[in-house]
Amino acid sequence: MFTAMENPDSLQNTHPIALFPVEVFPKFYQDLINDYKETSGFQRSYSAMTILTIVSSCIGNSLKARIQSTWYEPPILYTALYGDSSRKKTPVLNTFLVPFYKLEKEYQKEYQQMISEWEQEEDKPPKPKRKHITINDATPESIIDIHYSNPKSLLYINDELIAMVKRFNQYRGGPDQEFWLSQWNNSPVKITRKTQDTIYFEKPSISIIGGIQPAVINELAKGDRLENGFIYRFLFVLPEDNKPDYWSEKEIGIERIQQYDNFIESINQIFENAYLDGDPIEVEFSPSAKEIFITWKNRNVDLIHESKDDSIKSTYSKL
Repeated sequence: MFTAMENPDSLQNTHPIALFPVEVFPKFYQDLINDYKETSGFQRSYSAMTILTIVSSCIGNSLKARIQSTWYEPPILYTALYGDSSRKKTPVLNTFLVPFYKLEKEYQKEYQQMISEWEQEEDKPPKPKRKHITINDATPESIIDIHYSNPKSLLYINDELIAMVKRFNQYRGGPDQEFWLSQWNNSPVKITRKTQDTIYFEKPSISIIGGIQPAVINELAKGDRLENGFIYRFLFVLPEDNKPDYWSEKEIGIERIQQYDNFIESINQIFENAYLDGDPIEVEFSPSAKEIFITWKNRNVDLIHESKDDSIKSTYSKL
C-alpha cells in the first residue's frame, strides 16, 4: 500500500505528478528558485516548499484561514524532502534556513545578557526565558514548555525525519506520536506532570521540515502510523529529476541572498507584532480564490472516488 513511495519513478508511473508551480511565487522568488537550480543544482520543488514551510512558520498563530463559518485552517505544514543523498536536501535546508539561524544566534546573545543581569539581582525575579524560533530534538513536554514562551510558532527541523520517529517515546512512556497528530490540526495540548504544573496550550503551531531517503521511507509507515493518519499529514516533495547536475561556475549574487534573508526576517517580525494581542486574524478567500479552492477540493474528492488504493485516498483526504 505504501510501497509506491519507494522511489519517485514508481510513484510517477502509478500517479502522475505535476512539476511544482513555481510561477505562483512573486517574480523575485521565481528567479531565486530557478537560479539556485542552475548554480547549485537545488531541485525547484525542494526550494519552493522549503520557502513555503518557513513562511508558514513565520505566520504561525497570527493568522487563520476561514474556510466556512466554523472551519478554520492554520498555516501548519509537515514537509518531507524525498530523495537520495545526491539530491542536496540538506544544502537546500541550510541555505533557506539561514535567516532563522541568524535569529537563533541573536536570541542566544540576548538570553546570555538577560541571565547575566538576572544573576546580579539580589531579590531574584523569575528566571528569564530564552526566545526560540526553531527546535530540534525534544520531547512534547519540552516543546510545549518552549512554545508557551514563544506562542506564535516554532519550526521543528531535522535533516533526517526518520530520526524523529525513532525517538518517539524514547525518553519516557508518553504519547509523542499522538502529540504530533493533534497539533497538526492546531488542537489543544494538555500535558499532566507528576512533579510539575500541568501544561495546557490552546493552539500549538509547529511546522516540520526535513529530509527522507527512499531506503528508509517505509520506516515512517511502521506500527500504526498508516492507520492513525500520521504519515498522511506529511507533504512528500519529490525531485524533478534523478540526475545529478554538472558543475556550474555561475553564482548567486550576495545582494540577492541578502534580499531573501531580509524578507524572511521582516515577515517574521511583522507577524510577531500582529500576534501581540494573542488572537489570530481571520483571513477570508477572495471570490476568485474561493472558486479555485472549490475546484481543487472537488478534484481531490474525484480522485478519492476513482482510486482503489487506501493510502492514496487517505493522502487526498488530508489535503
